[in-house]
Amino acid sequence: MRRTISPLLSVLTLGCLALALGNRPSADVGDHDVAPEGASPPLALGERVTMPDTPTAQFDFWLGSWEVQNRHLRDGQWHDSGTARATIRSVAGGRAVLEQWNGTVGGQPLIGFSLRAWDGEAWPTWLYWHGGTLGAWGQMIGTREGRTMVLTPPGGESPRYTFSDAYGDSARWSESRKGEDGSWTTSWIMDFRRDEPPVALDAASAEVRELGNSAQFLPNREQVQRLVGSFSTSGEIRPAGKAPRTVTVRTTATSMTDGAGLLLFVDYEKHHSATAVAFDGRTKQWGAIRADSDRAGMTRPAVRWSEDGLELGLDGGWVERWSCANESCRWSREQTSG
Repeated sequence: MRRTISPLLSVLTLGCLALALGNRPSADVGDHDVAPEGASPPLALGERVTMPDTPTAQFDFWLGSWEVQNRHLRDGQWHDSGTARATIRSVAGGRAVLEQWNGTVGGQPLIGFSLRAWDGEAWPTWLYWHGGTLGAWGQMIGTREGRTMVLTPPGGESPRYTFSDAYGDSARWSESRKGEDGSWTTSWIMDFRRDEPPVALDAASAEVRELGNSAQFLPNREQVQRLVGSFSTSGEIRPAGKAPRTVTVRTTATSMTDGAGLLLFVDYEKHHSATAVAFDGRTKQWGAIRADSDRAGMTRPAVRWSEDGLELGLDGGWVERWSCANESCRWSREQTSG
Protein backbone atom coordinates (compact mmCIF):
# COMPACT_ATOMS: atom_id res chain seq x y z
CA MET A 1 0.00 0.00 0.00
CA ARG A 2 1.30 3.44 -0.86
CA ARG A 3 0.08 6.70 0.62
CA THR A 4 -0.37 9.56 -1.83
CA ILE A 5 -0.76 13.26 -1.05
CA SER A 6 -1.91 15.88 -3.56
CA PRO A 7 -3.06 19.48 -3.12
CA LEU A 8 -6.74 20.33 -2.96
CA LEU A 9 -8.40 23.69 -3.00
CA SER A 10 -10.92 23.51 -0.19
CA VAL A 11 -14.19 25.11 -1.17
CA LEU A 12 -17.03 25.16 1.35
CA THR A 13 -20.79 26.32 1.46
CA LEU A 14 -23.41 26.71 4.19
CA GLY A 15 -25.68 23.72 4.21
CA CYS A 16 -29.08 24.84 5.38
CA LEU A 17 -31.13 25.41 2.24
CA ALA A 18 -34.51 25.26 0.62
CA LEU A 19 -34.83 25.14 -3.12
CA ALA A 20 -37.06 25.86 -6.04
CA LEU A 21 -36.02 24.71 -9.51
CA GLY A 22 -36.71 26.97 -12.48
CA ASN A 23 -35.65 27.75 -16.03
CA ARG A 24 -35.86 31.53 -16.17
CA PRO A 25 -33.02 34.02 -15.66
CA SER A 26 -32.54 35.24 -12.13
CA ALA A 27 -33.55 38.80 -11.39
CA ASP A 28 -31.48 41.53 -9.79
CA VAL A 29 -31.46 41.92 -6.02
CA GLY A 30 -34.59 43.81 -5.11
CA ASP A 31 -36.73 42.22 -7.83
CA HIS A 32 -40.03 41.49 -6.09
CA ASP A 33 -40.25 38.01 -7.63
CA VAL A 34 -36.98 36.99 -5.99
CA ALA A 35 -36.04 38.75 -2.77
CA PRO A 36 -38.06 41.81 -1.80
CA GLU A 37 -37.47 43.33 1.58
CA GLY A 38 -39.69 41.61 4.12
CA ALA A 39 -40.60 38.83 1.68
CA SER A 40 -42.64 35.93 2.99
CA PRO A 41 -41.15 32.75 1.48
CA PRO A 42 -41.60 30.56 -0.44
CA LEU A 43 -41.42 33.11 -3.25
CA ALA A 44 -43.35 32.55 -6.49
CA LEU A 45 -41.21 31.46 -9.42
CA GLY A 46 -43.57 31.38 -12.37
CA GLU A 47 -44.96 28.59 -14.53
CA ARG A 48 -41.68 27.22 -15.86
CA VAL A 49 -40.47 25.96 -12.50
CA THR A 50 -39.86 22.21 -12.53
CA MET A 51 -39.06 19.60 -9.89
CA PRO A 52 -37.48 16.21 -10.67
CA ASP A 53 -39.84 13.24 -10.43
CA THR A 54 -37.19 11.27 -8.55
CA PRO A 55 -36.81 12.64 -4.99
CA THR A 56 -33.14 11.65 -4.82
CA ALA A 57 -32.43 14.00 -7.76
CA GLN A 58 -33.92 17.12 -6.18
CA PHE A 59 -30.48 18.60 -5.44
CA ASP A 60 -28.89 17.66 -8.78
CA PHE A 61 -29.30 21.23 -10.04
CA TRP A 62 -26.80 22.32 -7.36
CA LEU A 63 -23.98 19.93 -8.28
CA GLY A 64 -20.76 21.49 -9.59
CA SER A 65 -18.31 24.21 -8.56
CA TRP A 66 -19.51 27.77 -8.13
CA GLU A 67 -18.51 31.35 -7.58
CA VAL A 68 -20.71 32.85 -4.87
CA GLN A 69 -21.59 36.50 -4.25
CA ASN A 70 -22.99 37.26 -0.79
CA ARG A 71 -25.36 40.20 -0.28
CA HIS A 72 -26.99 41.44 2.92
CA LEU A 73 -29.87 43.79 3.58
CA ARG A 74 -28.75 46.72 5.71
CA ASP A 75 -30.71 49.91 6.39
CA GLY A 76 -33.21 48.93 3.72
CA GLN A 77 -30.54 48.54 1.01
CA TRP A 78 -28.78 45.49 -0.43
CA HIS A 79 -24.97 45.49 -0.07
CA ASP A 80 -22.27 43.14 -1.33
CA SER A 81 -20.88 41.40 1.75
CA GLY A 82 -18.26 38.97 0.46
CA THR A 83 -17.47 36.21 -2.01
CA ALA A 84 -16.87 32.48 -1.75
CA ARG A 85 -15.99 29.33 -3.64
CA ALA A 86 -18.44 26.44 -3.40
CA THR A 87 -18.18 22.84 -4.52
CA ILE A 88 -21.21 20.54 -4.42
CA ARG A 89 -20.61 16.87 -5.22
CA SER A 90 -22.46 13.59 -5.32
CA VAL A 91 -20.94 11.06 -2.88
CA ALA A 92 -21.62 7.55 -1.52
CA GLY A 93 -22.43 6.17 -4.97
CA GLY A 94 -24.94 8.95 -5.63
CA ARG A 95 -26.82 8.49 -2.34
CA ALA A 96 -25.77 11.81 -0.80
CA VAL A 97 -24.75 15.38 -1.61
CA LEU A 98 -21.61 16.91 -0.10
CA GLU A 99 -21.32 20.70 0.10
CA GLN A 100 -18.01 22.51 0.73
CA TRP A 101 -17.71 26.29 1.13
CA ASN A 102 -14.88 28.74 1.78
CA GLY A 103 -15.31 32.50 1.69
CA THR A 104 -16.04 35.73 3.54
CA VAL A 105 -19.21 37.26 4.90
CA GLY A 106 -19.15 40.83 6.17
CA GLY A 107 -15.36 40.86 6.02
CA GLN A 108 -15.06 37.76 8.21
CA PRO A 109 -13.92 34.29 7.09
CA LEU A 110 -16.57 31.58 6.90
CA ILE A 111 -15.70 27.93 6.27
CA GLY A 112 -18.08 25.02 6.30
CA PHE A 113 -19.55 21.87 4.86
CA SER A 114 -22.79 19.93 4.82
CA LEU A 115 -23.88 16.39 4.00
CA ARG A 116 -27.44 15.52 3.05
CA ALA A 117 -29.22 12.39 1.82
CA TRP A 118 -32.79 11.47 0.95
CA ASP A 119 -34.14 9.06 3.61
CA GLY A 120 -37.40 8.15 1.87
CA GLU A 121 -39.38 11.02 3.39
CA ALA A 122 -37.14 14.10 3.65
CA TRP A 123 -33.60 15.46 3.29
CA PRO A 124 -31.92 15.38 6.72
CA THR A 125 -28.91 17.69 6.50
CA TRP A 126 -25.95 17.87 8.87
CA LEU A 127 -23.55 20.79 8.70
CA TYR A 128 -20.42 22.08 10.35
CA TRP A 129 -19.00 25.57 9.83
CA HIS A 130 -16.79 28.09 11.59
CA GLY A 131 -14.95 31.38 11.28
CA GLY A 132 -11.34 30.22 11.58
CA THR A 133 -10.93 28.10 14.73
CA LEU A 134 -13.36 25.27 15.52
CA GLY A 135 -17.03 25.08 14.65
CA ALA A 136 -20.13 23.24 15.80
CA TRP A 137 -22.43 20.60 14.34
CA GLY A 138 -25.96 21.58 13.35
CA GLN A 139 -28.94 19.93 11.70
CA MET A 140 -31.66 20.95 9.26
CA ILE A 141 -34.58 19.02 7.77
CA GLY A 142 -35.57 19.39 4.14
CA THR A 143 -39.10 18.74 2.89
CA ARG A 144 -40.87 19.46 -0.37
CA GLU A 145 -43.56 22.13 -0.39
CA GLY A 146 -45.16 22.31 -3.82
CA ARG A 147 -42.46 23.57 -6.17
CA THR A 148 -39.95 24.20 -3.39
CA MET A 149 -37.71 22.26 -1.03
CA VAL A 150 -37.58 24.00 2.33
CA LEU A 151 -34.98 23.36 5.01
CA THR A 152 -35.70 24.44 8.56
CA PRO A 153 -34.44 23.49 12.04
CA PRO A 154 -35.85 20.22 13.44
CA GLY A 155 -39.16 21.05 15.08
CA GLY A 156 -39.05 24.71 13.98
CA GLU A 157 -39.78 26.98 11.04
CA SER A 158 -37.20 29.78 11.34
CA PRO A 159 -34.68 30.45 9.94
CA ARG A 160 -35.79 29.28 6.51
CA TYR A 161 -33.42 28.77 3.57
CA THR A 162 -34.64 28.90 -0.02
CA PHE A 163 -33.31 28.60 -3.57
CA SER A 164 -35.55 30.95 -5.54
CA ASP A 165 -33.94 30.53 -8.99
CA ALA A 166 -32.07 27.52 -10.31
CA TYR A 167 -31.43 27.13 -14.02
CA GLY A 168 -28.48 26.37 -16.29
CA ASP A 169 -25.37 27.60 -14.51
CA SER A 170 -26.83 29.92 -11.91
CA ALA A 171 -28.91 29.75 -8.75
CA ARG A 172 -30.03 32.07 -5.99
CA TRP A 173 -30.21 31.26 -2.27
CA SER A 174 -31.85 33.37 0.43
CA GLU A 175 -32.17 33.33 4.20
CA SER A 176 -35.41 34.48 5.83
CA ARG A 177 -36.38 34.78 9.48
CA LYS A 178 -39.78 35.08 11.10
CA GLY A 179 -40.39 38.01 13.40
CA GLU A 180 -42.47 38.11 16.56
CA ASP A 181 -45.35 39.59 14.59
CA GLY A 182 -45.34 36.60 12.23
CA SER A 183 -43.86 38.45 9.24
CA TRP A 184 -40.83 37.16 7.38
CA THR A 185 -37.74 39.17 6.48
CA THR A 186 -35.21 38.16 3.83
CA SER A 187 -31.83 39.59 4.80
CA TRP A 188 -29.17 37.44 3.10
CA ILE A 189 -28.84 36.40 -0.52
CA MET A 190 -26.23 34.28 -2.29
CA ASP A 191 -25.92 34.40 -6.07
CA PHE A 192 -24.30 31.24 -7.47
CA ARG A 193 -22.52 31.11 -10.84
CA ARG A 194 -21.30 27.65 -11.88
CA ASP A 195 -17.86 27.52 -13.50
CA GLU A 196 -17.09 23.79 -13.30
CA PRO A 197 -19.41 20.88 -14.15
CA PRO A 198 -20.59 18.27 -11.61
CA VAL A 199 -18.08 15.60 -10.57
CA ALA A 200 -18.92 12.60 -8.39
CA LEU A 201 -16.56 12.00 -5.49
CA ASP A 202 -15.29 8.71 -4.06
CA ALA A 203 -12.08 7.27 -2.57
CA ALA A 204 -10.45 6.96 -5.98
CA SER A 205 -11.24 10.49 -7.18
CA ALA A 206 -10.97 12.48 -3.93
CA GLU A 207 -7.88 14.66 -3.75
CA VAL A 208 -5.98 14.83 -0.49
CA ARG A 209 -5.40 18.05 1.41
CA GLU A 210 -3.14 18.32 4.42
CA LEU A 211 -4.54 19.68 7.70
CA GLY A 212 -5.08 23.43 7.80
CA ASN A 213 -4.71 26.03 10.55
CA SER A 214 -7.71 24.87 12.57
CA ALA A 215 -5.97 21.56 13.28
CA GLN A 216 -3.87 23.27 15.95
CA PHE A 217 -6.98 23.35 18.17
CA LEU A 218 -7.74 19.62 17.82
CA PRO A 219 -7.27 16.95 20.45
CA ASN A 220 -5.92 13.71 18.92
CA ARG A 221 -4.12 15.77 16.31
CA GLU A 222 -1.37 13.17 15.79
CA GLN A 223 -3.89 10.41 15.04
CA VAL A 224 -5.79 12.73 12.70
CA GLN A 225 -2.59 13.60 10.84
CA ARG A 226 -1.67 9.91 10.35
CA LEU A 227 -4.96 9.27 8.58
CA VAL A 228 -4.51 11.99 5.96
CA GLY A 229 -3.70 10.37 2.63
CA SER A 230 -4.91 7.78 0.16
CA PHE A 231 -4.12 4.09 0.06
CA SER A 232 -5.27 0.89 -1.61
CA THR A 233 -4.76 -2.48 0.06
CA SER A 234 -6.46 -5.64 1.27
CA GLY A 235 -9.00 -5.21 4.05
CA GLU A 236 -10.84 -7.73 6.17
CA ILE A 237 -14.58 -7.84 6.84
CA ARG A 238 -15.58 -10.00 9.81
CA PRO A 239 -19.34 -10.58 10.32
CA ALA A 240 -20.37 -11.91 13.73
CA GLY A 241 -20.51 -15.73 13.73
CA LYS A 242 -19.36 -16.02 10.12
CA ALA A 243 -16.07 -16.55 8.34
CA PRO A 244 -14.19 -13.34 7.51
CA ARG A 245 -13.58 -12.32 3.92
CA THR A 246 -10.84 -10.27 2.33
CA VAL A 247 -11.63 -7.38 -0.01
CA THR A 248 -9.61 -4.90 -1.99
CA VAL A 249 -10.31 -1.53 -0.39
CA ARG A 250 -9.46 2.04 -1.35
CA THR A 251 -9.54 4.65 1.41
CA THR A 252 -8.91 8.40 1.18
CA ALA A 253 -8.83 10.80 4.13
CA THR A 254 -8.59 14.53 3.45
CA SER A 255 -8.74 17.65 5.60
CA MET A 256 -12.09 19.43 5.82
CA THR A 257 -13.05 22.89 7.11
CA ASP A 258 -9.43 24.08 7.30
CA GLY A 259 -8.32 21.13 9.42
CA ALA A 260 -11.16 21.01 11.97
CA GLY A 261 -11.87 17.46 10.83
CA LEU A 262 -11.59 14.84 8.10
CA LEU A 263 -13.59 13.58 5.16
CA LEU A 264 -13.20 9.79 4.88
CA PHE A 265 -14.06 7.93 1.67
CA VAL A 266 -14.07 4.11 1.54
CA ASP A 267 -14.68 1.99 -1.58
CA TYR A 268 -14.74 -1.81 -1.77
CA GLU A 269 -16.60 -4.16 -4.08
CA LYS A 270 -19.81 -2.23 -4.93
CA HIS A 271 -19.88 -0.34 -1.64
CA HIS A 272 -19.07 3.38 -1.28
CA SER A 273 -19.20 5.46 1.89
CA ALA A 274 -18.51 9.09 2.79
CA THR A 275 -17.97 10.07 6.44
CA ALA A 276 -17.29 13.50 7.92
CA VAL A 277 -15.52 13.52 11.30
CA ALA A 278 -15.08 16.86 13.09
CA PHE A 279 -14.44 18.22 16.58
CA ASP A 280 -17.25 20.36 17.98
CA GLY A 281 -15.76 23.43 19.65
CA ARG A 282 -18.98 24.01 21.59
CA THR A 283 -19.51 20.54 23.12
CA LYS A 284 -15.79 19.62 23.12
CA GLN A 285 -16.62 16.27 21.56
CA TRP A 286 -15.93 14.52 18.27
CA GLY A 287 -18.90 13.96 16.00
CA ALA A 288 -19.47 12.23 12.68
CA ILE A 289 -22.07 11.87 9.95
CA ARG A 290 -22.00 9.14 7.30
CA ALA A 291 -23.71 8.17 4.04
CA ASP A 292 -23.50 4.69 2.51
CA SER A 293 -24.32 3.60 -1.03
CA ASP A 294 -26.39 0.60 0.18
CA ARG A 295 -28.85 2.49 2.41
CA ALA A 296 -31.06 5.57 2.34
CA GLY A 297 -30.48 8.51 4.65
CA MET A 298 -27.47 8.93 6.93
CA THR A 299 -26.14 7.59 10.22
CA ARG A 300 -24.15 9.14 13.07
CA PRO A 301 -21.18 6.90 13.92
CA ALA A 302 -19.60 6.95 17.37
CA VAL A 303 -16.04 8.31 17.16
CA ARG A 304 -13.27 6.65 19.17
CA TRP A 305 -9.57 7.39 18.79
CA SER A 306 -6.90 4.78 19.53
CA GLU A 307 -3.14 5.24 19.77
CA ASP A 308 -2.64 4.39 16.10
CA GLY A 309 -5.89 5.42 14.47
CA LEU A 310 -9.65 5.72 14.42
CA GLU A 311 -12.66 3.56 15.21
CA LEU A 312 -16.18 4.33 14.00
CA GLY A 313 -19.05 2.58 15.76
CA LEU A 314 -21.71 1.87 13.13
CA ASP A 315 -25.26 0.51 13.18
CA GLY A 316 -25.80 -3.22 13.62
CA GLY A 317 -22.83 -3.66 15.93
CA TRP A 318 -20.30 -2.96 13.18
CA VAL A 319 -16.99 -1.21 13.87
CA GLU A 320 -14.81 0.27 11.14
CA ARG A 321 -11.13 0.72 12.01
CA TRP A 322 -8.15 2.58 10.59
CA SER A 323 -4.70 1.74 12.02
CA CYS A 324 -1.89 3.90 10.67
CA ALA A 325 1.88 3.91 11.16
CA ASN A 326 4.99 4.49 9.04
CA GLU A 327 3.09 6.21 6.20
CA SER A 328 0.71 3.27 5.77
CA CYS A 329 -2.76 2.36 7.04
CA ARG A 330 -4.75 -0.81 7.57
CA TRP A 331 -8.54 -0.84 7.30
CA SER A 332 -10.96 -3.44 8.67
CA ARG A 333 -14.67 -3.83 9.39
CA GLU A 334 -15.88 -6.07 12.20
CA GLN A 335 -19.33 -6.90 13.57
CA THR A 336 -18.88 -7.10 17.33
CA SER A 337 -22.57 -7.89 18.00
CA GLY A 338 -25.57 -8.98 15.96
